[in-house]
Amino acid sequence: MVLVQIPMCNEREVYEQSISTVCHLDWPKDRLLIQVLDDSDDESIQCLIRAEVSKWSQRGVNIVYRHRLVRTGYKAGNLKSAAYFQFCLAPVRSACIDC
Repeated sequence: MVLVQIPMCNEREVYEQSISTVCHLDWPKDRLLIQVLDDSDDESIQCLIRAEVSKWSQRGVNIVYRHRLVRTGYKAGNLKSAAYFQFCLAPVRSACIDC
């Protein structure tokens, strides 16, 4: 299993391209988990990102949306927070895509 994490915060200009790029990775879909880690404080951007995640999920991509209420540590804090999120039982290799 490969985990790809996309940390973002109020990134209206690049969220769609970042998510799309990762969703098009040439990797078996059943061996890939994508976490979109959104620290946006703008609710309109949160809605856009959630809708983009939902679109890809409906297409069969294993993708989840996570939003933090306490945004400490910037993007590194976002990644650290996601490390405590239990998402699968299989061994994982991870990659981080920074917007």
